[in-house]
Amino acid sequence: MNRVCNNCGVSGHIAGQCPQAAQCHCCGSTSHILADCSHREKTCGICGKVGHLQAKCRQAARSAATQDKTCNNCGWKGHLARDCQEDPQCHCCGSTAHVVADCPSREKTCSICGKVGHLQKKCRKNNVDESSDWYPPVRGGKGSSKGGKGKGKGGKGKGGGKSDGKRCKNCGEIGHLVRDCEYDSQCHCCGSTAHAVADCPSRTKTCEICGKVGHLKRKCYQK
Repeated sequence: MNRVCNNCGVSGHIAGQCPQAAQCHCCGSTSHILADCSHREKTCGICGKVGHLQAKCRQAARSAATQDKTCNNCGWKGHLARDCQEDPQCHCCGSTAHVVADCPSREKTCSICGKVGHLQKKCRKNNVDESSDWYPPVRGGKGSSKGGKGKGKGGKGKGGGKSDGKRCKNCGEIGHLVRDCEYDSQCHCCGSTAHAVADCPSRTKTCEICGKVGHLKRKCYQK
């Protein structure tokens, strides 16, 4: 795939080879550099980040290039796995409780493509049909691999990784990771347990703490 120039926005070359005049990385003007830009503290209308305007947002160009791509993590179209806002899923079974190296289903055969190493829900040949009953699993909500009722606070982690001092991205408590959380899975945007982040009515709102779009103050990692 052709690279997009960070200076002029045209594909086929990089900024170091751009024949156009150097642009401010914040607003796109050629009359000043980024350090002197009066818009440096403004928020981008596309990605919600501070430091550049919509005209210089890389996410806009990336979104246009990936609108027909399917994410290998969540299974939805419109972005790649590197840009996925969902928790990492096991590439074999789709669980968020373990990585593919620890998956008990690694030796099983996919019922769609017949290959060993992944199940039907993670098969790339499985074209999602809106009329069917199966949809790609959404992490951290309904259909997640972590179901069941919460068992209370202070549960010890069940995973093998060190979690001392770590903050759980699900419940917000220190001492365990999200994969070991004993609470019901929360929406990564607003914290509700009644829906997944894909169905959250607040997904387009801006966080009061970090200024980014996609989560509220309650679920901000920077607080």
